[in-house]
Amino acid sequence: MLQLQSKLMLILVLVIVAASVQYVTAMSEDTSGGCAPAQYVTIGGEGTVRCCFTDGFYGVFWYKDSYETNALIKFNEKEGKIGPGYESGTYDIESDGTLVIKHVNISSEATYFAIKFQTTDIGDREEYIIDVKTRVEASPPYPVINECRSEDKICFAKISSPSVLSCGVERTRPSVSLEWLNRTDEGDVNVTSSSSITAVDNIVFTSLVSTFHVFVQESLLSLMVCKAKDPHDLLSEDETTVFLSKQGDSFKDSTAIKTYIEAGTEMELCCYTSTTHLKLWEFFSRAGGSDGGDESTVILYNINLTEEVTVKKIDGFRLDVNGSLLHDSIQTADEGYYACTLDDFQTSHVTLYDVIVYIMPSPNHIVVEGCDATSHCTIDIRGEGKLTCSLNRVRPKVKLEWVVVDEDPAIKVEDVHTTESQNGDAYDITLESNFIASFSTERRVAVECRVTGEYASLFPFSERLDVLFLAREVTPEPVITTEEPPTKPILAIVIPIVILIGGITVLVAVWLLRRSSPDSDMVAGEDVPLVSREDSKKQEFISQLKQKYKTLCEAFRPIPYIRDWQCVDSIFIDVGTDTIPGDGSAPHAPLLHRVLAKNDPNEKMRKLIEGDPGYGKTTLLLQLVYDWCTSKVDSSVKDYEIVIFLRLRQMGGDTSVCGAVKEYILPRDSTFTVDDIMKMIRSSNVLIIFDGYDEYPEKDSHHTDVNATIRRDMFPSVDVLLSSRLSCVPNSNIVPQTERIHLTGFDSAARDRYLTKAVAGNDEGKAELVKRQLEENPILDYLCQVPLFFVLFAHMTSDDEEFHQIRSVTRLFKYILSCLHTHTKNKYIDTSQKIESMESEHQELDRLAFEGLAEGRQDLIWEKKLMTEQLGVEFMDHHTKVGILVEEDQFYDVEYKREIRFYHQLFAEWYAAHHMASLVANESNPAEYKEELEKFNPLELQYLFRFACGISNLAAKRVIAYLKDRGGCYVFAMLCGLENEGGDENLMELVKDFVSAKVMIADGDSRLYQRSSAQLLEIATAKQLEVPTLNLQGTFRSVDKSGWNLILKTGLHLPVLTTLGELEITSTEKREFSAEEFVDLLNYAGRCDRLTSLSIIHCVIPLTFSTGQPLLKLEDVTVTWWPREMAYVWDFDTSTWKDNKNASLTKELYEHECARVRNI
Repeated sequence: MLQLQSKLMLILVLVIVAASVQYVTAMSEDTSGGCAPAQYVTIGGEGTVRCCFTDGFYGVFWYKDSYETNALIKFNEKEGKIGPGYESGTYDIESDGTLVIKHVNISSEATYFAIKFQTTDIGDREEYIIDVKTRVEASPPYPVINECRSEDKICFAKISSPSVLSCGVERTRPSVSLEWLNRTDEGDVNVTSSSSITAVDNIVFTSLVSTFHVFVQESLLSLMVCKAKDPHDLLSEDETTVFLSKQGDSFKDSTAIKTYIEAGTEMELCCYTSTTHLKLWEFFSRAGGSDGGDESTVILYNINLTEEVTVKKIDGFRLDVNGSLLHDSIQTADEGYYACTLDDFQTSHVTLYDVIVYIMPSPNHIVVEGCDATSHCTIDIRGEGKLTCSLNRVRPKVKLEWVVVDEDPAIKVEDVHTTESQNGDAYDITLESNFIASFSTERRVAVECRVTGEYASLFPFSERLDVLFLAREVTPEPVITTEEPPTKPILAIVIPIVILIGGITVLVAVWLLRRSSPDSDMVAGEDVPLVSREDSKKQEFISQLKQKYKTLCEAFRPIPYIRDWQCVDSIFIDVGTDTIPGDGSAPHAPLLHRVLAKNDPNEKMRKLIEGDPGYGKTTLLLQLVYDWCTSKVDSSVKDYEIVIFLRLRQMGGDTSVCGAVKEYILPRDSTFTVDDIMKMIRSSNVLIIFDGYDEYPEKDSHHTDVNATIRRDMFPSVDVLLSSRLSCVPNSNIVPQTERIHLTGFDSAARDRYLTKAVAGNDEGKAELVKRQLEENPILDYLCQVPLFFVLFAHMTSDDEEFHQIRSVTRLFKYILSCLHTHTKNKYIDTSQKIESMESEHQELDRLAFEGLAEGRQDLIWEKKLMTEQLGVEFMDHHTKVGILVEEDQFYDVEYKREIRFYHQLFAEWYAAHHMASLVANESNPAEYKEELEKFNPLELQYLFRFACGISNLAAKRVIAYLKDRGGCYVFAMLCGLENEGGDENLMELVKDFVSAKVMIADGDSRLYQRSSAQLLEIATAKQLEVPTLNLQGTFRSVDKSGWNLILKTGLHLPVLTTLGELEITSTEKREFSAEEFVDLLNYAGRCDRLTSLSIIHCVIPLTFSTGQPLLKLEDVTVTWWPREMAYVWDFDTSTWKDNKNASLTKELYEHECARVRNI
C-alpha cells in the first residue's frame, strides 16, 4: 500500500512538472519574472544561473539533472541556506533566487531545475527548467591572421602572389565560424575559403579558415578581412583586417627621385592622387636597396574608404592631409629609399625617393690653411709650394679640387692628396696640392679651391685667393777657402760697438726734438689737425650719402604714371606687423621704433623684415633712411653716424658692399676709394640696410660680401636690416639671433590714415567714396589689405560700376592696369589706337618676365638697348610713360648704363602669368606644361599662379589640378580657384566647400597652406558664410589687441571671424597662458558674433584672473578647458572653473591638472 502511494505521488509530481514546463517556457521570454530557459556560464570563474524573483517568495530549491536527486541547495525564510551544494562551497543563492556556481568547469554544463515556493504551502509554487551551457572566451579575443599575428585590429603583411592566407580563433567554447572577405571601395566581397574546427581536450575548440589570395590585375596592395560569427560574445573584436603588399621586384621599374634634405629640418615627400583608397609608405636602407624585398620597413599605411584610417609603425613620421609623408626633424639615420604605393583596387602607382640627408659644413665655407675668411688672402710661393684647403663637418662626402682661375700652362698642380675623416655623422675633407711655377719672375695668380663632383650643386662652395709667385732666388757660387776665418773674436768686438753707437744716436735725436718743442702741450697740438682731417673726410662721405638718399626719398611715386615726385615722408603709414616677442620694443610702439629696437644696446643687431610683394618693405626702409638724412629728433636712427642703403637687385656678380657704395651711392666724381669706405664703416657706428634679398642675383652664392655680412662673418660690429619676401632667405645665411618682423598689411585704421595723409587731405568726400566702395564690396575690402593694391585703388577710385564687379585679385589688377593705360591714352589722344594694341599685345614682355622669374631667378633688369630691340621703340616708350616699366642708370666698372625694370615685381608676375596661362592652355601634353610649372615656387610667387588662373579658364583647370597634386598646395589650389571667372556663385561654392568641415591649421602645415587657409576664412567672413569649427593645432601664438587679430606662429594674422561657430586652441608644446594672455583670448572670442564655444586644449591656463583689463561679456559662449581627459567649464557668475558635476575646481586639483599637462 505504501509503495502504491509512493508511485502515485511520483506520477503526481511528474504531471505537475510537465504542466509547469509549458508555463515556464511561455513566461521565459520575459526574464523579469523568472529564469531564461537557456543560459551560459564561463569556465574558470564564478557563474550565475540568473533568475529574477522580484515579487517575493518563501523559498527556492535548486536541482541538477533531475528532480529525483537531492536538491543541490535550498533556501527558505525559516532555515536559510542549506543543502550539500551549499555546505561544500560549490553553490550559493543570491537574494533574488539566482543560483551561483562558485567554480565553473565542464561538469557545470547540465540541465538545472528551480522550484520557487511562494508560501509554506507546498502546492503554492512555480517550477523552471534551465539548460546551462559552458563557454570559454577566445584568447586572444579576436581573429588572428597567421601572416601578421599582430594585436592590432588592422595588421600588415607582405606576401607573394599567389599565397595562402590563414586565420584562426583559438580555444573557444562553443566554436565560432570564420570567413574571408575582400574589402573594396564597392563593399565586402565573399571569397572562396576552407574552414575547419578542432576540439582540444574535448572542452575547447580552435577554428581555422584559409583562402588562396591572388592580387587583382595590376594591383600591388589589397585589403582582406577575417570575420567571425560570434553570437555568444566570445570575442572583443569580431574581425581583423590585413593590409597586404605584394612581395617582389615591384620597384625595379621606378626611377628614384633624388631628394636632398638638410639634417634637422622637415622632410616632406609628396604622394597624392584623388582616387587613392590604399596607400603604403615603406623605407629601404641604402645598403639593402629598393627592389621591394623583405628588407623594407613599413613606415605607415592608410585606408581611405567610408572612413580614413592611418596606422603608423615608426614614430616621428606622419601623413599630411594630401598624402605627403612628413617628418619634423630628419636625421642621417633616416637616409635611404622611401617608396609610396597607391592603389585604387585596380591598378597601383609607385613613387620612389632616394633621400640624401646632408649636413652643411661648419664653418660654412672652405677653409684655406694660412688664410683668414673675413678678408682677401694672398699666399707667397717661391717657385713651388703646397696649398691646403678643407671642408669640415660636411655630409655626404664631397670632393675638392684646386684650380688656377685663368688657366696658365706655366703653372702645374701636382701631388694631389685628399684626406677623409669621420666627424660624428659628418666628414672632414682635406685637400693638399703642390703648385709648381715654371717661370722665374714674380707673378700674381688667382687660384680657387672648390667643391666638385656629384654634390657640387648641393655645396656650391669655393674659396678664391691670390698666390704671389716670387722670383726664384739666385744661389751665389760658394767661396772655397783653405782656412777657417776667425769669426767669433771679430763678432765679440763689433757687436758692443754697434749697440753703443745706436744708443748715442737715439739720445741725440730726442734732445733735438725737445729743443724744437719747448713743452708737451705743443706736441699734442700738432696732432689735432690730423684728427680733424679724418673727421672732415667722414663728414664729406656722410654728406655725399645724404645727397643720394635725398634724391631717392623725394622721388617717390605712389602710382606709376604720376610724374610729380613725392617725398616718402608724405605717404608713409605704419603697416600691421608681427614682431616676435623679445625684440625689446614696447607692444604698441610705432613701427619705425620697433624695427630698430634691441634687447641689449651693446649687441649688434641683425633684423629681417619679411612680407609678401606689395606690403611696403621698401617704403618702410626708405622712411628710415629719410629720418636719418633729416636727423629726425624722435627717431632712433639718428644715433647712427653712417647709414648704408643698398638695393640688392643692383648687386650682381662679385660686387662687394664697399664697391656697391662707391658705384651706386656716391657721385661719379667722388674721390673716396673702396679702402676709404671700408675704414669708415669699421671705425663708425653704422647701420647697413639691404633691401630686397629676394631680388638679389647672388642670393644662392655663399661667399658674397652681402651674405657674409648677414651672417656676421663680415662687419660683425655694425647693425644690419634686411628685407625680403617670405621664405626667400636661406637659413644658412641667417644667424640664430636674427629677429624677424612680418609685415601683415593694412587694417582699416591704417587705410584711413593713408587716405587722410596721401589721398584726400581735407577732401572728406574723396575719402568717403573710397570707404564706401570697400564697404559695398567685401572681397575688394579683403584684397586691399595688401598696401600696394590699396594705394593704387585709393588714387584711382571712382564711382565706376566696374568696381562693384571686382571679386578677385586678377580682376582688381586688370582694372588697375586699364586705368593706367586709359590715363595715358587721354594724354596722347593721337596715338590712342596704337596704345590699345600695345595694351593687349604684349607677348614678348610676357616671355621675358616669365623667364626672369623661372627657377628662383630674379633676372628682371635688362639693358635698355637690348630691351628696345626685342620690344620695339613704341612699345618701350608707351610702357615707360604708363609707368609699368622704369628706367634707371647703373654704374658698371668705368661707365654708366641705362637699364629697364618693372615698377614693382607684382607687375612682373602679371605679365609672366599671361605667358604661363598661354603655355599651359595651348600645350596638349601634361608632362610638358607640368615641367614648366615646376620651375616656380607657389609660396614665393603666389600671385603668378593666381593671375594665371584668372586669365584663362582652361589654364585654371590645369594649374589647379597640378597644385592639388603638388605637396602642401591643396588649399592654395582652392584659393587659385577663386580667380577663375565663374561668377560670384562659383566663388562661394569653393569657399563653402572649404569651411563646411572643421578647418584645421596645424603646426606641421606649410606656410603656403596656412596663409591660403587664412585667406579663405577671411573671404568666408566677408561673405557672411558660416564657419562651423576652426582648430588651431599648435599654431596659436598670441592676440594682437591693436586690431584684435589672432597671431599664428608663422606671423600670419587672423582677423575677427564673425561667422565662426567654435574655436579650438590646441597646444602641442604644453603652452602656459598668463592671465593677461587668457583675457586677450576671451576678448577676441567676444568679438566673434556667432561664436558658441571656445575650447583650450592641452594648455595651462589661470585658475583665476584679474588683470585690470575690461572683459567682454560672453553670454552665449561656453569656455572649456581640457587639460587632459577631464573638461572644466568657466562659470562667469562665480569666476571659477567647474567640472561635469558642477563642482568648483579646487587649487589642489588645479595644480594636479597643470602637472599632467606639463608631463604630456
